[in-house]
Amino acid sequence: MENEFAYTSLSLKTAGIIGASIGLVIISLFVIGVNPKPEWGQYWLLKPLLLTPLTTAMGTVLALALYRFARKNGITTWIAGFLSLIVLFISLWFGIILGLNGTLWN
Repeated sequence: MENEFAYTSLSLKTAGIIGASIGLVIISLFVIGVNPKPEWGQYWLLKPLLLTPLTTAMGTVLALALYRFARKNGITTWIAGFLSLIVLFISLWFGIILGLNGTLWN
């Protein structure tokens, strides 16, 4: 088992921090430099900049747990990794949709 992914040595806390960082960077690319409409309110940036990293962090923790569970039960590394990536991308997608709902996502 020496050729395991380094992904399995991450703690759940570290995985959450990495996921939140990924979500924050990606949502920042969408919202920085946008001219807001007056009906969005003064603090419209808080929703996407908090919600997207939170959902991505939870998705990353879930992906890590799924990967560990799959590897423990004998599923091959590439299948477990692929399923984990799908979970991560879905959580990022949901976070972007929920964060931008009512502002840029209309």
